[in-house]
Amino acid sequence: MARLENVKWEAFCMNISKGENKVDAYQHAGYKTKNYNAAAASASKLLKNPKIIARIQELGDVKEKAGIADADEQKQFATAVVRGELSDRDGKPVPMSVRLKALELLGKMQGLYVNHVETNLSVQPVVIRDDLGEADA
Repeated sequence: MARLENVKWEAFCMNISKGENKVDAYQHAGYKTKNYNAAAASASKLLKNPKIIARIQELGDVKEKAGIADADEQKQFATAVVRGELSDRDGKPVPMSVRLKALELLGKMQGLYVNHVETNLSVQPVVIRDDLGEADA
């Protein structure tokens, strides 16, 4: 879904997706209201509009995707740590213990380490009998 044609609706959706409450989002979108209650009622009405609901969901999805490192980004970061390409806040090289931990995590991400558990189970079959018979009516 693209931007909404109604500029105020789009601004309202953007404000909601940034975390503003419905009244602030409504007022910051450019709507003029008599008082807080009127703004709350109008904002609630907007939040029931299917186009607004879809746009807020879309903006939330984009925001969520932008904030979370995907698998490739995680692997690239771990690889940079392993290779010593990154430094800490003081500009010092990352310690070897951290680089080894990153190497271990990188291996796990790539499925190199698999835990195998062997079990021997002996299961006895269970027989269920209907020995109650028919109930007396």
